[in-house]
Amino acid sequence: MPGRTENEIQAGLDHLRRSLARANLDLIEQRPLDNWLTYIVIGQSNNRTDIVLGRNFICDLPASREYQDAVDSYLSAVAGRVRCGDPNAFYCLSGIAIRTATIWPARPSPSGAQWLIVNIYDQSEGSVAMCTTPVASGPTFVQLRDITNRLRKSIDEKAIKFFKPQEHPLNYQHVLQAGPEASARPETEIQRFLLAKAYCLGFQSVPGVGQIWIADPWDAEYLNISVTQLAKAAQVLQARDLLDIAPSGAFARPSKNLIAMGGPVGLGSAAEHSKVQPSLAYLPRKETLLEDLRNLLSSGAELALVFVDLDEFKAVNDTKGHPAGDSCLERIVNIMAGVVGQKGSLYRCGGDEFAILLPDFSTEEAHVTAERVRRAVENAKPGEDVHVTTSIGICGTDRIDGATPQILYKASDDAMYESKRCGKNRVTTWPTSERKASAAAPSG
Repeated sequence: MPGRTENEIQAGLDHLRRSLARANLDLIEQRPLDNWLTYIVIGQSNNRTDIVLGRNFICDLPASREYQDAVDSYLSAVAGRVRCGDPNAFYCLSGIAIRTATIWPARPSPSGAQWLIVNIYDQSEGSVAMCTTPVASGPTFVQLRDITNRLRKSIDEKAIKFFKPQEHPLNYQHVLQAGPEASARPETEIQRFLLAKAYCLGFQSVPGVGQIWIADPWDAEYLNISVTQLAKAAQVLQARDLLDIAPSGAFARPSKNLIAMGGPVGLGSAAEHSKVQPSLAYLPRKETLLEDLRNLLSSGAELALVFVDLDEFKAVNDTKGHPAGDSCLERIVNIMAGVVGQKGSLYRCGGDEFAILLPDFSTEEAHVTAERVRRAVENAKPGEDVHVTTSIGICGTDRIDGATPQILYKASDDAMYESKRCGKNRVTTWPTSERKASAAAPSG
């Protein structure tokens, strides 16, 4: 690059590192792609984001206050999402949770126009959209925020089509400039957005995420409101026991009340929101469950195992026939998958016996999820005139010292049978006493 020296490039990278450090981020990886572009990975631990930067931007960074402000603003935004588990996860008003992967800035075309390439992943459905969008000459980090929000608005307007990865036609969809800004949104819509975002990104749609960044300035611009309005809406939701807000006021988790309700009131049940429709025939079996338990336990991860047995299911087969029984099972599988989302895995352990593996769940947190499963199945009436319900047992690693897969399986199974003995259609946690049991207690 004419006029650019290695010292100038190094000075730019050093300034970027200092900016990253102020945002509590790291420059995890860097490598030149060619004489024009540099590939950079920033973030923390496993939560990271990739950026492709022009060398001219890197060289000019230390000398330009405009570039410095843009970088600081961008890194502050990324740091908030890194803390929540994924710097590229966003929620759309249309109810879709997405993850973006951006190649930026794009090379100029022969005509002189620049097109940014963005791959958008629908977190719930596992589908992808490959898009290009025009950018001004010499794009800044601030423009990346603008482009992300433009893409979100295009998704809301159904102007972007998603495909299953193996079915994508491999041609890019052109997303042009956004239309006029929407008028100021009512408080109820802002609250609805925050609740849905907390439920989908904080509980259901994005694996490993426990909290959301409620003060996200990118969300504020997307909604055409201020960050202050976002914070005030969150405080109202906390007062209604729907969000749990951290002392800093910038981050929140979905409350147990919100999770138990199956999502925000008026947005439908969790089963209706989930786009994942697993097939009964392809559910992993007991052997896979034990192997998955073994792998998680060997890593030292906390987990909970939920064992589900259907009540009165035999009567469906006896009175309606096995095809009706299979349809009943399919409905129940979809209901359970909708409640659990991507926070756990569903297994079939027998004819009408299922297990739900919940990594990073305490026994108490798993009890809330199990109660939602129980209530969702009961309300859905999957057996129609036959009252099919669930008897559920739970055991977590926080209840057993030195747990093995077999011990956890036996303990949750025993807890399920206790639910059966106590009248069915209920949830029982092992052990029933408050004391912490030894690993030898549930023999088997």
